[in-house]
Amino acid sequence: MSYIDVFVLPVPRSRLEEYRSMAALACRVWIEHGALEYREFLADDVPNGEVTSFPMSVRIQDDEIVGIGYARYVSREHRDEVTRKVMAD
Repeated sequence: MSYIDVFVLPVPRSRLEEYRSMAALACRVWIEHGALEYREFLADDVPNGEVTSFPMSVRIQDDEIVGIGYARYVSREHRDEVTRKVMAD
């Protein structure tokens, strides 16, 4: 079984190209330092839930969409090792 870090964030619609560039760079860096997989997604058609949802979790504004991503590792120890390398880069 793999170990993953998952993140959810608001992305301003006016900065989507910047976000895409940053996501591509992050992917290269995480993979270069040993992550097994790194993916980011934009969820522009996700309704608010009644109790909770991705949009509600980041208090999405009208001019934003939800960004969701993950990095996959062999184990938590592997994640810690990769993260140390990424942060030092």
